[in-house]
Amino acid sequence: MFKEPHAFCREELLTVGKRAFFSSIDGEEREHLVDILDRQRVFPEVIRPFLQALEYENSLAVRWRIASGIMIDPGVSLGKPTVERAGITTRVLRRAFEANCDDAEAVGAWFDISPDDVLTAVRFELDLLAPSRAAGST
Repeated sequence: MFKEPHAFCREELLTVGKRAFFSSIDGEEREHLVDILDRQRVFPEVIRPFLQALEYENSLAVRWRIASGIMIDPGVSLGKPTVERAGITTRVLRRAFEANCDDAEAVGAWFDISPDDVLTAVRFELDLLAPSRAAGST
């Protein structure tokens, strides 16, 4: 779509959850948004309030908030999804939560984070697993 080797270097990229959009302005100063995955145009007036820009340093995307409280940052845990305030991968927290009888208080105490951060990680991980679980049940 961008015909360049480093598409994430473009500051016109915006995200909401796991979706990425390209923003452009036409000659009449109207914004156009295109979903990068399916190349469909979306209504800017509807989706714009939910979009977030990627964070850039030296023209490179460095952080992407993919869900509330969850980010991807190549400099943290090799770019795996992490709880933003804790810097701990969502997978580690979900596994610790499940291994300890779903006790967010205990897991939070062990990692010195809030139980809410533990639950944020667990919800994110379960949302990721939901499509594969649904596919396996058919």
